Amino acid sequence: MFLIMRVITLGTAGMAPTRNRSLPSILLDYYGDVLLFDVGENTQRQLLKAGINRNRVSYIFITHWHADHTSGLPGLLHTMNANQANKELWIIGPKGTKKHVKAMLEAFEFKPDLLKLKILESSPKRVKTIFKTPLWRVIAAPMDHSIPINAYAFIENDKWKIEESLLDKSRLSRGPWLKQIQQGRSVRIKGRIITPEMVARHVKGRKVVVIMDTRPNNLAISLAKNADIAFIESMFSHKHLDRAIEAKHLTALEAAMIAMKAGIKKLVLIHISQRYKNPGVLLREARRVFPNTILPRDLDVFSVPKR
Repeated sequence: MFLIMRVITLGTAGMAPTRNRSLPSILLDYYGDVLLFDVGENTQRQLLKAGINRNRVSYIFITHWHADHTSGLPGLLHTMNANQANKELWIIGPKGTKKHVKAMLEAFEFKPDLLKLKILESSPKRVKTIFKTPLWRVIAAPMDHSIPINAYAFIENDKWKIEESLLDKSRLSRGPWLKQIQQGRSVRIKGRIITPEMVARHVKGRKVVVIMDTRPNNLAISLAKNADIAFIESMFSHKHLDRAIEAKHLTALEAAMIAMKAGIKKLVLIHISQRYKNPGVLLREARRVFPNTILPRDLDVFSVPKR
């Protein structure tokens, strides 16, 4: 288990896999919590290559139910169940998720016993928190595609970092009470109310964004605002804008425009069409607008440093 926050591009292909790229799937490992954003074909094998035990996956966020984003889900569920993963597995997605999961289980005659599936369906009309734990939350927003689709942002809870100089100035001794301060709560000590601001520095939580198939829209910018890193689909070059409009996808230039307007720190281009034998053309296009852009390979690892 890696006690860090990292993101792995399990699959970066467009609608069809290539020799070098698998269908879309992004893994986020947050201090042991493993989340998948989409589960394209071959995700299981990519997990093996990345050194991730399948049974560690606890949360699957589906952007939408087109096959290139979900075709790896039945096999993953089957293997986790066969491996006796005695755990809860959340599947979270837009409107239609419950229906699709039910149909999938029936089609594959799959009856999970040791895998406890929890299905959550949410299609917010604006940027909204749809799932949270004591340590993090995921917000979602609808995008502009041919079927219901969510974009997602994983946000680490804000923290308070104890400052030794402030602690010394307050003439207080270290103790268990500092855990409450780190959680942003005030405490009473010997009749004194100690607020987090008195002994600690506020640290904003890190933010990772995943935006798949869509046309440019203001909600994408709002969702991605001030993200540390954003993985944004870039199916087409702007040379093929007419095709992007027809299929309701982004060009690399449009992905870069979203990144620039949202003020993110790093842009990673994903969901790359097989038509580009040399996808470097997409990278060059995006960097003209947003220089801190990366064109990843499958299984690239991105560490998200603490703020």
